[in-house]
Amino acid sequence: MKSEPTEALNLLTTLGIDHRLVRHAPVMTVEESMTNGVAAQIGSDDHHVLKNLLLQEKKGMLILLIARGDQRVDLKLVATEIGSKRLSFAKPETVEHAFGTRSGAVSLFDMLDAPAHVHLAIDSGIFDLTGTTGFHAGSNDSTVVFKVSDLPAVAAAIQPEYSSVQI
Repeated sequence: MKSEPTEALNLLTTLGIDHRLVRHAPVMTVEESMTNGVAAQIGSDDHHVLKNLLLQEKKGMLILLIARGDQRVDLKLVATEIGSKRLSFAKPETVEHAFGTRSGAVSLFDMLDAPAHVHLAIDSGIFDLTGTTGFHAGSNDSTVVFKVSDLPAVAAAIQPEYSSVQI
């Protein structure tokens, strides 16, 4: 189920979005990315490093939330924004079942192969950023880098009904 870098690269090429693939040491968290110099290696400012959080509703719907790495996420506020009563972080076995990977390794490009019960939500504040950002594609030792301003087009191509939320 895990997406391959070629799927992400092909999508961006089809959309006419400039991009590049950067290979680096494996990272599982935003903190590792900054500590190990990956943010600098991909050419992103620290506040452009984004985190991908897999959240779950009580009824089983999953939400992949993309937020700034330096931002605290208020799950109650996100739940209200998407019309849910309560959200929690997905359990490792849920991540494995839905995406074929372990917690901490899910990324925007994994939504290319996501089950139907997974919804994409992006913090609206990200859309005000400039410069570049990146997402893992297929593994946590490479990042596909593109302009933050292209994120809405990429998200819409992956999941046309994605949510923009304020967190």
